[in-house]
Amino acid sequence: LLRVNNSTTDLRKVIDGALLLSEGRRTEANALIAGDVPLSWDGVFCGPERIVPWLTSLVSKAVAIQEWQALCNSSMLLKSKVQLSSLLRPQTFLNALRQETSHLTREPLVSLKLISTIGTPPTNAALPVCLSGLLLQGAVIDDSGVLSEIQAADAAAFFPMPDVYVAWVMDVEAKPTDVAIPTYVNATKEALVTEFTLPAATAGDVERFVLAGISIMLEQ
Repeated sequence: LLRVNNSTTDLRKVIDGALLLSEGRRTEANALIAGDVPLSWDGVFCGPERIVPWLTSLVSKAVAIQEWQALCNSSMLLKSKVQLSSLLRPQTFLNALRQETSHLTREPLVSLKLISTIGTPPTNAALPVCLSGLLLQGAVIDDSGVLSEIQAADAAAFFPMPDVYVAWVMDVEAKPTDVAIPTYVNATKEALVTEFTLPAATAGDVERFVLAGISIMLEQ
C-alpha cells in the first residue's frame, strides 16, 4: 500500500509542478495512461491486470483490513466470519493462525495440519475459523456437506460454497474419501493459497473430482 501511495503522491506532485518527473515515475505514468498496472506495483497483491479494477480491488481490501483491525482490537476477529479475499496476502493469515494454534496448544508447527469442514467447526480444534464467500469449481456441495458431481451441462462455472471452517490440528490420518482441493486467489489460478480437504461420497469419487479439475477460488 505504501508503494502505491508513494507513486500516486509523486505523480500528483509532478502534475502540480512541485516535483520533477523521474524515469521510474515516467514508466509508471505510461502504464497508468495505457490502463495497465505498473510493473513496480507488481507483488502488492494478486489482482486484475487492468488498472481500474485493480485499484477498485485495492481500495476494497484496504477498507476491509481496517474492519479487521477493529475486530482484532475487540478480540472478535476469530469469532466472526472471515473472507480471505479481503486480504492482500491470505497465506499470511493462515500462517499466523498456525503459529497462534501452536502457541496455544504447545504443539510444534510441523505437527499441525490444516483441516476443513462444512457447516460446523472441526472436532477438538483449538482455533477454528469460519470462512465465507468461497467459490467452488468442478463440483457442488450437497445438503449433507459432501462433494457431488455437477448434473447440468450448462451449469455455472463457479458455485458459492457454504461456510467452511478451517483449523490447524495435530497431524491426522487422511480418509479414503478425502479430496485435496487446491485453493487459489482468483480464477486465473496463478496464485495458490493452500489446499482444503473436503469429503466425497465414496473413494471412487475422489479420482473423478481430481480429473474434473476441482478447485476453490477466494474470488473470481
